[in-house]
Amino acid sequence: SEPPPPHAGHGHGAGGGGASEGVARQASGGPRGASPAPGPGRPSKVEKYQQDVDQELLLEKEQTIAELREMVGIMSEKIKKLEQLVRIKDAKIDALGQKLQKYGLA
Repeated sequence: SEPPPPHAGHGHGAGGGGASEGVARQASGGPRGASPAPGPGRPSKVEKYQQDVDQELLLEKEQTIAELREMVGIMSEKIKKLEQLVRIKDAKIDALGQKLQKYGLA
């Protein structure tokens, strides 16, 4: 059997087989069970799979973004609480420093 032309199954007739050979291959399923060429506005199987993969990746990235935003919110709350603790500790240190000065120990 002769190898298929470079653009077999696309209906262009390129590669020497002529347009009728391309149509015959489309009707018979072509060599190795290739699917017929997509019509205008209809994606091929590869394009469909690629769209599905792209959609899945997009959903995963959106999920990751949502999780990271939630984590940023949690971390922001922790930072606020830690800053509040630092202010409380600074106030206690200042109060103890004043007591030391009051009693002449500083």
